[in-house]
Amino acid sequence: LWDHSSGVSAGFVPWGDIKKINYSYSGTNTFLVVMVKKPDKFIDRQTNLLKKLAMRMNYKISGSPIHILVSLLDTDLHTLNDMIATKRYPKTSGTGLG
Repeated sequence: LWDHSSGVSAGFVPWGDIKKINYSYSGTNTFLVVMVKKPDKFIDRQTNLLKKLAMRMNYKISGSPIHILVSLLDTDLHTLNDMIATKRYPKTSGTGLG
């Protein structure tokens, strides 16, 4: 997963680092909240102090430093949800899994 959605983007987030995907709503805004296994890893790799503080604040408020404003993306919420499910849990042929 690549997050380049805002000035406080996380950059590359490997699927293996993701625990869960949530959605958060604030007024008319919808955020994709990416729950990661090691939040401090993503906060600490920020070199800009203001971005680091913003990520830390997101983490304290929601439990994740990674928030993506859905309206900044080139897709809608339902399509985004389908894309995440397809990429994160690809179907494996012949095994009955996925």
